[in-house]
Amino acid sequence: LGGAVFETDEVTAGILISHFDFPPLPHNDFVQFAHPARIWLGFQLPESYKIMPAFPLAIAGVSLLVPHDPTLLHSCEIVVLVSALVFLFFFWLIVRRVLPHLWPVMLIFVVINPYFLEFSLQTLMEMFILSSFTVTLWACSRRTEWSALPAAWTSLTRYDSVFVVPLAGFFQFWNGGKKVRALIVTILAGTPFVIW
Repeated sequence: LGGAVFETDEVTAGILISHFDFPPLPHNDFVQFAHPARIWLGFQLPESYKIMPAFPLAIAGVSLLVPHDPTLLHSCEIVVLVSALVFLFFFWLIVRRVLPHLWPVMLIFVVINPYFLEFSLQTLMEMFILSSFTVTLWACSRRTEWSALPAAWTSLTRYDSVFVVPLAGFFQFWNGGKKVRALIVTILAGTPFVIW
């Protein structure tokens, strides 16, 4: 009976993937995040620095709260789902301020977007990066030096995400803050990336 059920599940999954473009879980890329997460859980440094640490660290941290197997898979799903909710919240804060009359339409458009739905349910890093960048953008719009913190975190999600550090610094210069202080804060925000 167990074999029949397993076979039926395989057939169902095959139908969903082939006919409805339903993405299988976990995604192939999940392995490259799960491996460094296990290393972080062992309080060791990763063997390779190709994968930036923020996403695996988040998975490892959440896994400490997940009591059942497969721990890292469920932890990754939780991280991605929470990232999607964080993105929506800060996207709403930004759009409500920039387009006060159109924010409901913009929010609905994002929520029903098939790409948003897919990346919110997949074990991929894209939603994590997007939420981190959106928090940084919101902090920059508030004209606060604290934007350096989410900028530093975002720079540790992927190598090409480091551009948010000078972006946050530019916002501080542009908003008429103290130039030397803004430069120091920007350098400090980029320090974690340089160390990695």
